[in-house]
Amino acid sequence: MSFSGFDATIAQLDTIIVVTPVSGLNENHQQATLVLTPNPATDHLTIDGLPVNSKIQISDLTGKIVIEAMTRNKNTLLDISKLPEGVYFLQTENGVKKIVKM
Repeated sequence: MSFSGFDATIAQLDTIIVVTPVSGLNENHQQATLVLTPNPATDHLTIDGLPVNSKIQISDLTGKIVIEAMTRNKNTLLDISKLPEGVYFLQTENGVKKIVKM
C-alpha cells in the first residue's frame, strides 16, 4: 500500500487492552453534597457538606484566589464582607461551585 510516496504494511495484531480507572476512590464512595447558603450572599457564606480539614479556595473571574481556608467542621462560615460585588468560584476537592456576592 502506498501513501504519498511511502510504502506501508498493515498487519492485524491480536492485542487486548485493559483500561482500569485509577481514581484512588473506593467503588462505594459517594460524593458529598455541597450546599452554599445564602447564594447570592452579602456578608457571610455558609458551606455545608464538606469533610473536616477540606481545603476551600474562592477565586474571582480572573482566577485570582481571594480567600483560602480549611474546614473545621461540617458547617463552615466564611466572611466575604470585604469582597467586592461580583461572581466568584468556590473550589474544593469535590469540584467547583459558583457564588454571587451582592
